[in-house]
Amino acid sequence: LDIDGGTLAVTAGNSLSAGNVDIEDAGGVTVGAGSTLQSTGGTFTNSDQIAVAAGGLLVSSAALTNEASGTLTYANGGTLNAGGAGSGTVTNDGTVTVTSGTVADVGNDTLQNNNIVNIDGAGTLSFGVITNNVGGTINVNAGGTLQGTGSTINNNATINIAAGSTTTDAN
Repeated sequence: LDIDGGTLAVTAGNSLSAGNVDIEDAGGVTVGAGSTLQSTGGTFTNSDQIAVAAGGLLVSSAALTNEASGTLTYANGGTLNAGGAGSGTVTNDGTVTVTSGTVADVGNDTLQNNNIVNIDGAGTLSFGVITNNVGGTINVNAGGTLQGTGSTINNNATINIAAGSTTTDAN
């Protein structure tokens, strides 16, 4: 699936699967409530805007990469998963925002953050391993939660933890 211009909407409760998913220069992609956009045999790459509604899933059977110009916004929880049910890697070189609800991996995925992650008010971001690399910033705003469920949160850059927010590490 190569979205290069135009728009794509996966409406509520539906799924769209393809071997590889490559989203670039589109007019925006929406994944409706309880919907799934997934790569079944290869990579999932985003360099555009993807808005995910309540309980929406972005899934890759291999690596999932949000490139420098990519934006992933979760409005009310959902799933961000790479490597199927095993241990995969989600790489963020763009911006990931969780406005509310819990966004979690499946299995014991690793989030490699190289740019910006925003966790707002009632939002929770939960991954097996979270690595904030040099150049990365994770903002856990008041009421937000950053949760490392597998082994650890590794920080090599900046994590801003606001008053009234929560950060937990399984260790």
